[in-house]
Amino acid sequence: MDENSLLQLIQGEEWKDLEFKVASNEVPKSVYDTVSAFSNTNGGTIVFGIHKE
Repeated sequence: MDENSLLQLIQGEEWKDLEFKVASNEVPKSVYDTVSAFSNTNGGTIVFGIHKE
């Protein structure tokens, strides 16, 4: 993924195939549920270090 693609993702909204996770020093436990959900569908993208309200 190039920089422009990442910036487009960050400017978008979370949806069925995109999740933002706040992470500073470790992988948050909630990521395992997201990975499981993505693996049961068509996959998705997880972006760490982003907090969207």
